[in-house]
Amino acid sequence: MRHPTRFSRREALQLLAAASAAPLLVPAPVLAQGAGSVGQRALGAAAYALAPRFVGERLERAFDATTVDEVMEILAEGQAVVDHADVQIDLPETAADGSSVPIQVHARIPGTRQISIIVPSNQFPLATVSEVPSHGEAYVSMRVRVQGTTQVIALAHNADGTVYRAERGIAVP
Repeated sequence: MRHPTRFSRREALQLLAAASAAPLLVPAPVLAQGAGSVGQRALGAAAYALAPRFVGERLERAFDATTVDEVMEILAEGQAVVDHADVQIDLPETAADGSSVPIQVHARIPGTRQISIIVPSNQFPLATVSEVPSHGEAYVSMRVRVQGTTQVIALAHNADGTVYRAERGIAVP
């Protein structure tokens, strides 16, 4: 009897294609016979197959949006956005130079799967949408450009579809 978690290369790719809402577009080197084990090829195929699902049309529209309301509507997907004390934004109160401001977001809410950072004063307010691991603490640390004094918004997207929000102000001369 075959082990239930072992699949042939063809079965693995069929499963990945079925699981993805997007068409399976896999470069030839990933599928080449000498390109590593079946698991490595399946992992490479998964990266290509699932990427359009996460960086698809919805996120493209969110990154192209020019107002915070547009970004919030696209990212919340019709869900209510709830203020929550367990979403914390760490950033300086003032920044001498807005070209590279350090921002850390901690979401201490179980089931957080994604963290988004929005900077309303920027021409394109959405700074990042970061996937977080299903285990451990949901945390994002990065540097962003901030054009002028504003309220930075962090969204924590929970696995059940709930979107939690926090805001913190920063002064940039």
